[in-house]
Order: sequence, then structure tokens, then C-alpha cells
Amino acid sequence: MIKVLERAASDSEFFTSLLEYAADALDEYDLTGPEKLALLTGDIEWIEEQIGPLTKSQRRWLELRRSSEIW
Repeated sequence: MIKVLERAASDSEFFTSLLEYAADALDEYDLTGPEKLALLTGDIEWIEEQIGPLTKSQRRWLELRRSSEIW
């Protein structure tokens, strides 16, 4: 999940891909269903319970994800 968070925070094309293709954009990562769901819904609390405190850039991306409810 950290790799996804770091990439989404620094790679605008990947961020757009996540918004447009949702779970399909995560196919190259070995994530569980709950991990994918948390990333795609911006569930900061669940993610921090699993991996610990997030950086500002990781948190910012998830907050943007939450505010981009396009599906």
C-alpha cells in the first residue's frame, strides 16, 4: 500500500488512472481486497491502522481521492 500511496502522491498520470479505472489501475500491485477498497475510498483511518501514520503527501492524495467521488 505504501508503494501505491507514494506513486499516487508523485505521479499525476497514475493518480488520474486511479480515478478513471479504479481497481483496474491497481492490478500490478499485490493487494488484498480490503487494501484496494481502502485505497480507492480514501479510508485514511483503516490504512493508518494497518501501516501506521501516513506522510502529508500520502494523506493529501487520499483526501483528494475522497473528494473525487466520480463513480
